[in-house]
Amino acid sequence: MEAVVNGARHALTKGDHKTIGLLMNINQGLLDAIGVNTEELSKMVFTARNHGALGSKLTGAGGGGSMIAYCPGREEEVVSSINQFEKAFQINVAHEGVRLEKPRN
Repeated sequence: MEAVVNGARHALTKGDHKTIGLLMNINQGLLDAIGVNTEELSKMVFTARNHGALGSKLTGAGGGGSMIAYCPGREEEVVSSINQFEKAFQINVAHEGVRLEKPRN
């Protein structure tokens, strides 16, 4: 897992979207292998991939229903597909980190 994370860090600095997604998917496979996934998380992970995410994986300690999908240019489609059965929302990454802003009505 450490090698996957280090590879992802390198891919992020290079802007290598395909590798970022691939390494997220590999990491998810490793998390599946150690048993921290749930059926609900798995459904979200594969729904994201089936609707355009380059990579998707659970986030946090697992078992809590949180996942992240890397889907540049396909955000609306991926969020909409997951929203059919779970609550999903889009975040944007900026230089200062991740910030969640409530949509304006």
